[in-house]
Amino acid sequence: MYKVGDIIEQRCFTGGARFVRVEDREDDIKNGRPGFGGTQVDKDGNEIKGSFGSGVWGYDIQVARVVKRG
Repeated sequence: MYKVGDIIEQRCFTGGARFVRVEDREDDIKNGRPGFGGTQVDKDGNEIKGSFGSGVWGYDIQVARVVKRG
């Protein structure tokens, strides 16, 4: 399982994937389901800023793997 500070690979519901540096974990991230919040990064841990910033969130079921332990 992943922890705060880890970089994870998140499988998006649209079929793509992204890397996220986990900044918090919650028992109810949305709709009563556990998940995480964090910053989108590249595979080396460098922040990726999009048009809406770099903050992302997801459900635990979307975590494909831990890429790097924090």
